[in-house]
Amino acid sequence: MGWMFDRDAKGVTAKPGFSRPWEGFAGPLNKALIVPAGFTPVAFTTALLTIVLLGSAPQVSLAYYPSMKDLFLRITTRKQPVNRAIILTRTIVFDPLGLFKAGNVEEAGAIAEKAPTQSGAPGTNPVKTESKPEPAELTPGEREIPAREFHQRIYWIRGYLLAIETLSKSGELLHFRMLDEGRTFQAAVSKERQFSDADILPPYLPFLSAIEHQWRGGMEYWGVSPTQVTLALGEKDAILLKLEDGPDRALYLNQKWLRPEKLVTVITGNQKPQVLTIEFGKFLVFQKNSADGQETHYPARVDFLLDGLLFKQTHVLRFRANPPLRRFPLKRLRKLAKILGDRPPPRPEERK
Repeated sequence: MGWMFDRDAKGVTAKPGFSRPWEGFAGPLNKALIVPAGFTPVAFTTALLTIVLLGSAPQVSLAYYPSMKDLFLRITTRKQPVNRAIILTRTIVFDPLGLFKAGNVEEAGAIAEKAPTQSGAPGTNPVKTESKPEPAELTPGEREIPAREFHQRIYWIRGYLLAIETLSKSGELLHFRMLDEGRTFQAAVSKERQFSDADILPPYLPFLSAIEHQWRGGMEYWGVSPTQVTLALGEKDAILLKLEDGPDRALYLNQKWLRPEKLVTVITGNQKPQVLTIEFGKFLVFQKNSADGQETHYPARVDFLLDGLLFKQTHVLRFRANPPLRRFPLKRLRKLAKILGDRPPPRPEERK
């Protein structure tokens, strides 16, 4: 309990009030200011001037930080209205440095060359250039690499099935991956196109779970193993929960919905370390007006950036929430897994 000071035409008046921990004295005088009970006008003026001199930026240091245990308790006890989904996506690959047109790269646009190196994570083949190029001033259309675009059909049933068909723009099957009742199968179909797990796995799907180890697995795949929760400022001064793993690795959550807004990590290989940022945006919301207030959010767009440069972007073309089970082609998918499993994979020397 403290005192809230309001400024009006008659001057500054005080009345009892409660403070929001991240506001403090930040902001202009015409906003409500909160001070502890017994705080004298002289002390108030001194403190206010100190804040002004230091620059009255939004304060998050005084806010309540939930523990990891408390945060995961909230995550694991909430309900998710969406338990099944069929998702169609389109992924565009960009060349922000203009390497593809310059001909200085062996296999430009391959996401596997740019991703983390931990066990089970994407590959680390280096991009080879004659010299380090400067970022090119290109329009988004010029930066696209149309030959690298791919589409996906994703079939997901919570705790049971995840099947991903990766297709070319023309609909040709390039890669197939299926997790069916705990068994994982995947096969490279194309001789020309190579895909790693980082290329094909939707990074947001683990966070639809209400199981802690799946959340942790979704973060650890990208090299983020958080040890504490702090607060951070997001867009428009929004306060985000930051699941922090050192200064350069973190997952940022919306406080109200506990949905990931951004994941930041550092990737290494034969090049210097680079900052990989995965930004989730334009969320689709399901069961918004439900009686219990529970919602499922899914990003309609996911941006992948290396050192701040966009190199990959995924758009949701269609999201069917909770379709009937008959809409899932389980027989076809299992037959496809068997056919591809019986066929030898393309030999590396056959690939272009």
